[in-house]
Amino acid sequence: LIVGENSFGKGLVQSIIPLEYGAGLTLTSAKYYTPSGRLIQRDYSSGSLYDYYTRGADSPANTNRAQPTPSPARPTGAESRTDTGRVVYGGGGIMPDETVKPRTINLQQQRLMDSVVGFTRELVSGRIAGFDAYKVQRPIEFDHQLQASDFPFTDQLYAAYKRYAATKPAFKVTDAQIDRNRDFVAWYLRYQVVMAAYGSVAADRVRIVDDPQTVKAVEVLPRARDLAMAAARGRNPQSRSFE
Repeated sequence: LIVGENSFGKGLVQSIIPLEYGAGLTLTSAKYYTPSGRLIQRDYSSGSLYDYYTRGADSPANTNRAQPTPSPARPTGAESRTDTGRVVYGGGGIMPDETVKPRTINLQQQRLMDSVVGFTRELVSGRIAGFDAYKVQRPIEFDHQLQASDFPFTDQLYAAYKRYAATKPAFKVTDAQIDRNRDFVAWYLRYQVVMAAYGSVAADRVRIVDDPQTVKAVEVLPRARDLAMAAARGRNPQSRSFE
C-alpha cells in the first residue's frame, strides 16, 4: 500500500560508454520491471530535455500560478496485475493508493527559520537565561530514545524566542509573523534542539509527528496488512492466515 505522491517514473538502466577527451555516451541497456511485470518508465519520447527534467513546463512544480486539483490521469501504459489481482498500468511512475501532499513551508516560515536556528544556537550553548535544561553539554547521543518530555516547547520558551528575535533586526521578522506561525516555530525549534542533542535520526522523529504523509501511512497500516495477507494467499492459495 503506497501513500504519498506519484513517483518520477524512472525505470531505465544506463551504461556509460567512454569516449575520447573525457566524454561519454549514455546508452539505455536495460529496463527495470516491478514484480507484477510493469515498466514504470515515463514516456518522454515526444518531449524535450527540459520536459524530462521538469515533467513538463506546465507542471505545478515549475510555476507560481495556483493550480486546480488535478483529476486522476488516465492510464496510458501496458496493463498488468498484482498478486492481489489489482490492475496497474505502466508508463507513468507509481501512483499511490492514497495521494497525500507533503508538508509545505510558506515564505513567512522560511523567513523565520534563520531566527529559530540562531536562537537554538544560543539556547543549547546555555546563553539563554533560565533555560539551563536545554543546554547541550555532551557529545551527540545518537542512541538516545526520544521521549515526548525531551526539550518541550513551552510558553516561556516561546516568549524567550520572541525576545531574541526582537533584538535581531537582521532577521526582519515581526511579532505578528511569529504569532501567525507559532505551530511552525514550535516544531522547528524543538527539531533544532533535538538535532543538537541527539542527532538527525531523533530530530526526524520530531519532524514526522504531524507530517501529513506519515500520519496517513500510520492510519492505513491495517489496510496494508490486509493487502500483504491477500498477496501471500495469491502466491500460495494453500497458505493459512497469519492470524
